[in-house]
Amino acid sequence: MTRKLQPCGTRAAYVRHLYNNQDPCDACKAANVQHAANSPSGTNRYEYEATVALNANPPVITWRRKNNGVWVATSVHDPHAETGAQRAWEERMAREEAALAAMEEQAREVAARFEQHRADNTPLMTSARREI
Repeated sequence: MTRKLQPCGTRAAYVRHLYNNQDPCDACKAANVQHAANSPSGTNRYEYEATVALNANPPVITWRRKNNGVWVATSVHDPHAETGAQRAWEERMAREEAALAAMEEQAREVAARFEQHRADNTPLMTSARREI
């Protein structure tokens, strides 16, 4: 059993004309032009439908610039994302932000110890040079 043929004026009918070595009618040519205008070149149907959906309702991302100049996404509202995936992404971002804050705190502590050492003006003790 074969599928019902699409009427002229559709992309399927345009392809059928080409398959049968026929010159496409004006309605089919117009449908092909419309299809080419709506679909990005070089993408498959899934990518095209995803692009259309994202353009219709794009995700909202808010960014914050940290002290070291790195931009971090603070919140994301993606209407197309699954709840579990969104929650996992937010948890990962929270862990990364906590790790970055811990590294910044360690760097501040090291800098404070170094400044204290310079203020005391005590010589550095290294394995190559020891004070006697």
